[in-house]
Amino acid sequence: GDPIRLRQVLLNLVGNALKFTEPGGEVCISCTETGSTESGSEFLFEVRDTGIGIAAADLDQIFEAFAQADGSTTRRFGGTGLGLSIAKRLVELMGGRIGAESEPGSGSRFWFTAVFEVSGGPRPHPRGVEQLEGLRALIVDDNATNRTILETLLRRWGLFVHTAASGPDALRALRAGAADSCSFELALLDHCMPDMDGIELATRIQSDPAIARTKCLMLTSAGTARNRDLARHGGILAYLRKPVRREHLASTLISLLCAEAEPITVSPRERTAASEAARRGRVLVAEDNAINQRVAVGLLTKLGYESHVVGDGEQAIQAIQEQIFDAVLMDCQMPVLDGLAATRRIRAMEAGRIPILALTAGATSEDRERALAADMDDYLSKPFTSDELEALLQRWID
Repeated sequence: GDPIRLRQVLLNLVGNALKFTEPGGEVCISCTETGSTESGSEFLFEVRDTGIGIAAADLDQIFEAFAQADGSTTRRFGGTGLGLSIAKRLVELMGGRIGAESEPGSGSRFWFTAVFEVSGGPRPHPRGVEQLEGLRALIVDDNATNRTILETLLRRWGLFVHTAASGPDALRALRAGAADSCSFELALLDHCMPDMDGIELATRIQSDPAIARTKCLMLTSAGTARNRDLARHGGILAYLRKPVRREHLASTLISLLCAEAEPITVSPRERTAASEAARRGRVLVAEDNAINQRVAVGLLTKLGYESHVVGDGEQAIQAIQEQIFDAVLMDCQMPVLDGLAATRRIRAMEAGRIPILALTAGATSEDRERALAADMDDYLSKPFTSDELEALLQRWID
């Protein structure tokens, strides 16, 4: 197996699942070890969605170039283009198999296998999590998958975990724990829940003397300054944007539970670059348009990244040979040497692998597929927001 090919296949399958799943639906990714061989362990990767589904008659052709389920799907959602055929080739290059199962109106399951060498040992826990052992945490989220993910993670770190699917259930659990002298030190609250959202729940927790000592942390998919301020006024001590990395979650829990914590906002998405200490990496911007250059540099500076600008692919190659960068934002269409060709040359000469993130003028699946075929790692469609840029860089640098 190849981690770069694995990432490209997953990006394609997950991207399609998200595209064909309506708001309010769900996309789940799972990985299961299915056996061992002389060359390593075989893993089964699955991407499940609750989207529109694919008719049985179309499944046999879905991995062919530009295959579509039907015309109405293409008009409404756009095409999968070359993506699935490329994914199939990448899986086969890793010695694996790929397939799909689907039911129209209910969703799809895409799967593939790959063999990877076994690492020398288990992935270490984030530093300091041993301080959390034995503490009691309540996870409150109406989404069962989110509850399971957090519960599994916290249990691995030695916490005692209870889950609740709603605000009223959470209040009952907190009050029952307090009555039994088994109070919860921490409550992790989802922001958007029906009937009672996370901010209202936190306010009720803080207004009840029996459970007011429970420290509240909020996880949200829609972190805005207004929501952050509402959360702070509701007594929430930390506010993290999903998907949260385990290292960020661990450091936040340690600061909240193992030391006196002031009400703070710790989400990396909410940081500014006012302090030199907040510098998070060095980014090369390869972009020929002067206005786009200024926009990118301004956003990077605001987010806490250092930047260096070049105007074409040749200059990008030269800069990478002479300087050290944590990532490259590469415009696909530039004079002298375009971003796709520049990426191929960089890949051919580099010893390690620097994340190269495509900046595309279009948002079509074909633009994305051309970028991935050139061995770029990810892509961002212009114009993009500060949040979108930070989310991209978080995936590859932070």
